[in-house]
Amino acid sequence: PKTEGHIPWDDADIARFRAHWPIGSNQRLWMELLYWTGARTVDAVTLSSAMIAREGVLVFRQSKTGDKAYVPLTTGLADWADQDFYDDLETLSECLPTRSFTYLETRAGKPRSVSGLSNDVALAARKAGLKNRTAHGLRKSRLNKIAEAGGSALAIMAWGGHRDMKEAQHYVEAANRRKLVIGTEQDRNSANTLSKSANTQRKTV
Repeated sequence: PKTEGHIPWDDADIARFRAHWPIGSNQRLWMELLYWTGARTVDAVTLSSAMIAREGVLVFRQSKTGDKAYVPLTTGLADWADQDFYDDLETLSECLPTRSFTYLETRAGKPRSVSGLSNDVALAARKAGLKNRTAHGLRKSRLNKIAEAGGSALAIMAWGGHRDMKEAQHYVEAANRRKLVIGTEQDRNSANTLSKSANTQRKTV
């Protein structure tokens, strides 16, 4: 049967991984960098502070498409970015090494291998109790987040380094369909609060 490939990590997956791997661990750094940048592993192993442009945007050319990706790192965020984006960026900032040539270099000071990073992330996810969660799934999660927050297909193209508008538009359309049946994240949080309040009142009565 045809599948959609790598499964995006949801909020519960991210929370579970973070609870298992504290800030300061290599596993947490791998996840946070991949999750925020949406970079493929082949590009993530090359990322460094030298790629941060004057505006505070991390700019890197993707190996797969040859196009550049533009990821905010030490600058403000777009108007559509919600609080989760600010929280994720702050968390990544706490994880990034201050003295290294590349962000994900090994203890010996050498760049990590692409296959090694993919395997390590999958293993770290399993140790955190997550099944079938991969490094590339983190890329999908970030692009989904952009669409769900109200970012346009052009924003997804810029962040994800897509060459084809059709691929970026897919994320927007999928997010819009979800909103039609379950509302926005803010709506869901409000509904959960009301539901908990109603349950508490019933128990009190």
